[in-house]
Amino acid sequence: MRRVGVLGLPLLLSSCLALNPATCAGTGGGRGYSYLVTPDGQMFRMRSIGPVFGAGQKRLGTKVSYAGEHSDLATIRAEAETLARALGPELAVAGEKALMVETTLGYDPGKTFSSSTSYVTTFERTGAGWVRNAGVNDSAEKSSIGGGSTKVAEDQRFPFDRQAMLAARRFVLDWVRLLDEDHDKEARLALAEKTRDEVDQGARWFQMVSYRRGLGGGTRAALYELQTRQSGMNAVPAMLFQFEFTSADHAHLVETVTALQEQGTWKVAGYLLRPIPGG
Repeated sequence: MRRVGVLGLPLLLSSCLALNPATCAGTGGGRGYSYLVTPDGQMFRMRSIGPVFGAGQKRLGTKVSYAGEHSDLATIRAEAETLARALGPELAVAGEKALMVETTLGYDPGKTFSSSTSYVTTFERTGAGWVRNAGVNDSAEKSSIGGGSTKVAEDQRFPFDRQAMLAARRFVLDWVRLLDEDHDKEARLALAEKTRDEVDQGARWFQMVSYRRGLGGGTRAALYELQTRQSGMNAVPAMLFQFEFTSADHAHLVETVTALQEQGTWKVAGYLLRPIPGG
C-alpha cells in the first residue's frame, strides 16, 4: 500500500522520521523540550531526535534523547523500552532498524551548556519487534549512574500544557470519528485554513478520503501524544496524536493527526496514513 497524507506543517516528529530523517531538528542545545505522553499518562521531556552516523557517514540508526528524572538503571531501561514501544511503528515505517535512547540527567534547557550525565539504551528491530541489546552496564553490580532521583530543570519558555493537550485530544478523537463515519464535509471544515487551501489543490482531500474508504473501516490504538513547537523557537504549541490503525482487512498503519489553535479554535493542520511494513 502507498502512503497517503494531508500534511500542512512539515515540522512533526513523525513526519520527519517517515519522510526524511536526515532533516530532523532536535530540541536540544538550549532550545528546550517537546513533551511526549504515552497512553498510560507517562510524560517524557524530549530533547532531540535524529539520525546517528559512524565512520564514513555510515548510518547507524536513530537516536532520541530525553531529560531523565531517575538515575537507577532499572528505571532508565524501563523508560527506554516505553519509548521504543511508542516510537517503534513509525520507525518501522521509516525503515529504521536500530534505535538509541539517551537518558540525560542534569540537563537544563535554559542554559547553552549544562553539566549532565547520559546513559544510552540500544534496541534492534527484529521479527519480534524492538529488542533491547545487552549493555556494558547490565551487570548486577552496576545499578545506577548516580544516586537517587534527579530533579529535572523545567523549560520556562515552553512549559507542558496538560489542559491544552486534553482539549486537543478530545477534538482530534471527534475529528477522526467524522472520517470513520464518512462525514467528509464536516471533517474538511475542521482543517486549518492553510491546510484546507493546500488540500483543495490537486484533489488531495478526495484522494485521502477515497483511500480511507478503501480500507473498509477499522480500529485504532493510541501510540503517543506530543506537544511541540510549531517551528524553531516559536513557543506556540502544536499537538500531534499518533495511532496504530488496523483496517478491516487487517492491514496495520500509522495514523498521525496534528492539531493547533486557530483564532482560539482547535483545527487539524496535518494528517498522515502510512502502512507499517509487514503489518
